[in-house]
Formats: sequence, structure tokens, C-alpha cells
Amino acid sequence: MMKINKTASVSLLLALFPFSSYSQELVSIKQLTATAAGAGLPAAPAASLPGRVQAPEPARLSASKDMGLAELAAQLSNEPGTIDKLVETIAGKSGYLAAWATPERKAALAKALKEADKETLDHFPTLTPKELFATAAAYASKQPQIKEAPIPPTQTLLLSGFPKAPRPDEFLKPVGYGLLYGDESQPAGAAAYGDSIALAQALDRLANNAPEAPVFTLLYAGKSFNTVSAFLGALRAEGVSIEVQDRRYFANFGDLRYEKNGVRREVRTPLYVDTGLSLSGGRHLILPATHSELDIYLRGKVNADLSFFFGLDGLSTFRTNPTTNMSWVGGRTVETYSGARAVELLDRAGWFHRAMKAKAANLPQGGYGPLGDCNDVNAFVTGRPAYPMTRNPSLFRGGNGLDAVSNSLPYDLLALPKPAVIFDSLPFGSISDIPFPEVRQGLTELRGK
Repeated sequence: MMKINKTASVSLLLALFPFSSYSQELVSIKQLTATAAGAGLPAAPAASLPGRVQAPEPARLSASKDMGLAELAAQLSNEPGTIDKLVETIAGKSGYLAAWATPERKAALAKALKEADKETLDHFPTLTPKELFATAAAYASKQPQIKEAPIPPTQTLLLSGFPKAPRPDEFLKPVGYGLLYGDESQPAGAAAYGDSIALAQALDRLANNAPEAPVFTLLYAGKSFNTVSAFLGALRAEGVSIEVQDRRYFANFGDLRYEKNGVRREVRTPLYVDTGLSLSGGRHLILPATHSELDIYLRGKVNADLSFFFGLDGLSTFRTNPTTNMSWVGGRTVETYSGARAVELLDRAGWFHRAMKAKAANLPQGGYGPLGDCNDVNAFVTGRPAYPMTRNPSLFRGGNGLDAVSNSLPYDLLALPKPAVIFDSLPFGSISDIPFPEVRQGLTELRGK
């Protein structure tokens, strides 16, 4: 779902968001390193908090290539039953707002769609962090505890290294009336999709190993490995380049496209968050929720595109990255890690993979919601918070390493966010590039305060 973006000059972004207290408002990686050292987890790569970096943005789609829910509703209104189908796609039992959709809210959504009510649908739905937490927790409470497949004691890893792309539209599913759910495949390029699947599985299995008592051994190129760092270090010794990009996107909760007369259009389906930050006229700053992840690129003898994040599936895990991203979600790299720093960061990600699984042992859906979301775990790994982070502070009151790191970072359920964190969470390098007028207006006013 993501494209590679290389980092560029920091100067424009610093000019746009000139907060002198920036370094004081964010938890520094050095602080987290000190916390980690006393808690038995791998230290974050030693450096001061990375400066803001503007990445080249993907080309914006023209107005004719993407659409909001109001325009989609107008397009579907002449087809009997389509609005009801759309309501079910969004808020039905398996829809992305299923946990939020009380009968009253579902009825209000149906009414807005049938009337193509642009004013309502242009910022639908809008939740406070507490409501977002409650929605995620309600969703998780209806899910079973995660049962992972047994892990063999050894695995022999064979990687072709040859470029390969997934099949076109392999990850898209027609849901009727021209609606498609899912993501479009990456075009053929440097990444080997088959290698990505095998490599993600291998890294997850290595991440499950406690260094003092490993239960899994990876066999590769005649050598055996028990840790993420040892295996990735060996790949580097073979000349494989490893780069990790810490990235921000607007979360795409709908993953919807609409196709008619041979033209496919993206449907904008953010979930808006009421930050509580005051604007003029008694308004609050309202933003699409941000998604954070680590995008991982290996090139050379091994070619793979991976990512690491805490997902709705309840797993803080290494994943394949075989799809493109919609234009409206952006995609900004806030820091790039290469070589040894990349290996150190991914080793730390493996530590949190284990720690989150242990913390979620008695929670449904891997603790997604009560233990946070993608932004929480990404901040655990990098030391760089993104808004919103919705974990429940009462679940981090122990004395272990995960609790210590969590308690060194903001809890958005307890306090309003710092403006610096809001701006650092944006997936576009410039406010003017954000494709939501009211969001641009609110951010511009906040920046001027």
C-alpha cells in the first residue's frame, strides 16, 4: 500500500512549522535509550531526535480521479439498493466502522448518504481520542484471542533475489455496484514479492526468540541465526543494503475505489479526530487520523519491500509491502535509517514484537485498542510520537521495559496534544498539499498562534 519516498531537504518543513520548543515537546531518542538500558531492551539507535524531513510527495490525483463520500453517494443514488450496500460496506458487521455504528449512527449515515449531504459526509466520522479508543476496544472485544500457527524449530530460507511483482489487482475485491475494496498492486519494479513474503516470516520468527533462550533457528546460506540483528548483519556483510523509513500517512479506513465506464477513482475515507485544540469561533482542530509505520527496503543479493506496524489484526509484526497507496493519504518520511542504524532499529522492533505479544496474552485481538494502535507501537520503537496515540495508561503500570517506554511518551487519552506533535504527524510536507480544505484552514490558524 506504500510507495518509496526518499528524503529531501528539511528547510521547507522547518520554515512551515517553526516551533522553538519542538525538541522539548517530543521525547528524544536519547531519553528512550536511557530508559531502555535500564529495562533490558535494545537501545534506540543513538542519535538526537531526528529533525523534520520533507519527502517528495506523490503526484496528487486530479479532482476527476478521486472523490469523497458525498460524490460517491450521488453517483450511486440512481441504482436501487446501492446506498444500503454502501452503508453495509462502511458500517455493517464487517465494515471499518462496525464497532462505532450504533443503530442511531448507522441510520444517520444512511440518511446522509441518501441525501448526498456534503456538509455531513466531508468530515464523517469525527471522534475524540476517547471515542476512538472506545471504538477500537469495542471492535477488539468482539474478536477472539489470536492463535498463531506453530513455529518449527528451524527454517531454511531460500531467496531468489529476482524482481517480481504481485498480479495486477491481486488485493482488490469487487463488492458490487462498481465498488472495489482493497489496494492496487505495486507495478513491476525492484522488489521481489516472493522474497518479501519469506523474509517477513523469517524476521517474525526471529523476533519471537528471547535472546537468552532462543527456540527458533533460521538457516540461510549455510549459516544459522537466532536474532534479527545477527541475520540482518549477515545480509549487510553480503552487500545487501538495508534502509528503513519512518513514515506518516492519513489512515485509510475504507480502502474503497469506484469504477464506472472504465474509469477507476479513489474514494477518500479518513476517520477524523477532534484534537480538542481550540480555534477561533469556538471550533476545535479536526484532523484525519494518522497512520505510522516503518517501511523497509532491502536491495542487492536480496530484494524485498517490507513494513512493520501494529495493525487491526492485533499483531506488531513484519509485513510484506506489495501494494500502492492512495494519493489522498500522502506519505511523508520523517526519518531514514540506513546500514547499522537500520539493523539496530529493526532489532528494537523485534523486541517490541515480543513485548506486545506478552502484554496482550489475556486480551482479545492482540490488545489492539487497549494497548494502542499503529502510532503507539511505532513511537515505542522510534521514540517519536505521532497523533493520536490511544493506549490505556492503566495497562502500563508495571515495572517492565515496555511499561517504562510507554510511560515516557504522551497519552492522548489524558491530555491535549502538543502542536509540535500535530505538525510532525502530518503526511504531507506542506499544509497546502493536504486535500481537505477545513483541515488546511485549521492547521494554518494553529500555525499562526
